[in-house]
Amino acid sequence: MKKEILSVIVPVYNAAEYLDKCIRSILNQTYKNLDIILVDDGSADNSGEICDGFAKADGRVRVCHTENHGIITARKYGVDQAEGKFITFVDSDDWIEPDMYWHMLKVCSKYEPDIIASGIIYDAAEFKTVEYDLIAEGIYDRERIEREIIPVMMYDVRRSRRAVTSSVCNKIIRKDLWNEASSGVDSKITYGEDAAIVYLCLAKSERAVF
Repeated sequence: MKKEILSVIVPVYNAAEYLDKCIRSILNQTYKNLDIILVDDGSADNSGEICDGFAKADGRVRVCHTENHGIITARKYGVDQAEGKFITFVDSDDWIEPDMYWHMLKVCSKYEPDIIASGIIYDAAEFKTVEYDLIAEGIYDRERIEREIIPVMMYDVRRSRRAVTSSVCNKIIRKDLWNEASSGVDSKITYGEDAAIVYLCLAKSERAVF
């Protein structure tokens, strides 16, 4: 497998309670060729200090301290700093399985996709559920994306739910595609900000792997 640099952007805002578990789950990935960018979006707690501590301990980690402008601006800022051809995101109150990126990036050199998507686990105190995309596992070229994904990605009438999870945290996306799709997205959006970009990326992609 070609060792692509994967840039992992973590927008951080007052997340001190969760940050240690979040960042360690990224550092402990079996796939090691990571460029980790922590964007401290004007936190009022000690999140910024926690981020700085990880940067001192691991050379793959970089920290950007900014004024608070919201998650879309923080993500865009992180992407601007990214060194990798591919980017992904982890929210600061999330954590990821140790072999997540290894499994997802296995397909990169073989299929050269624009997007790689996986399932997602919602793990809260009161419930734990796994949501998989309704799209069958496989490689989708432009024709199949237009025919099989775009009509149902936001809502599949037959199955009464979205066919593609809207989260950016279970997607690996080519950086230049992200920039193209996100360029016109209003940074003031505070609800549905993942969907506002993910579905545009899919609509513009030439090849996707689920």
